[in-house]
Amino acid sequence: VHLWTDSWRTGANLWAGNGLVGVHTAAEGPVRFDLPWEATVTDAITGTPIAAGTRSFEVELPKWTTAIYSLQRQ
Repeated sequence: VHLWTDSWRTGANLWAGNGLVGVHTAAEGPVRFDLPWEATVTDAITGTPIAAGTRSFEVELPKWTTAIYSLQRQ
């Protein structure tokens, strides 16, 4: 089992699979993702690069937001 984030403590819901990780927030603030492998991270909706060659990343999200990130394994 891999713990992707501890943001569930603030009511966030997370899902991951097939090179994607998504989150739906219940509170405003930072969401940190800890990846099980090194990856390049891109916003799957906008195509905006988030991080390259990383094992973790953090994004600031508003309340009641759904975000999806594409992970390309390094």
